[in-house]
Amino acid sequence: MFEMRKVTMVDQRQNLLHQLRGAYALEQNVERSLRWFNDRHAGQAALVSTGQEYLKQTLAQQQLLGKCLHRIEGDGQITQSENVNLPADILPAPPAQPGVGNVDKLFRLPSLTLEGIDTYTSCIATAESGGFFETKFTCEGILVQKFALSAWLSGDNFSMANYCRR
Repeated sequence: MFEMRKVTMVDQRQNLLHQLRGAYALEQNVERSLRWFNDRHAGQAALVSTGQEYLKQTLAQQQLLGKCLHRIEGDGQITQSENVNLPADILPAPPAQPGVGNVDKLFRLPSLTLEGIDTYTSCIATAESGGFFETKFTCEGILVQKFALSAWLSGDNFSMANYCRR
């Protein structure tokens, strides 16, 4: 019976590490999208100011995730070689390609934010079931920030009509 519990704990740890790496890659994508957004709206100080605040949060979230990985794994370094094992849907997006439509980029950020809410919800459940309570609390804090970003993205700043007028 002890061996079965040990194997389950290892599986939960590996699952949590995988989820945290995915969350880190997702935050890299959010960072790129926020940088694009801020560049795109450079003439609109209020909009860029809020975008910059969310960018700072995103960078802080990446650091927090690195600390979680370090606590669980021992090194916490996210390298490109580790990303090779991630599913394609959570790998960091390649740098912007010429010809990619701005409308696609505009709707990428809300989509990534909703994906983040789902990811952190899963991380919280996995961390709690595996006894990684510090990671659980970290993910809960990030989740609150993701809800705030989602609410901001749901506002008038992101309606198609407003976008097309700019």
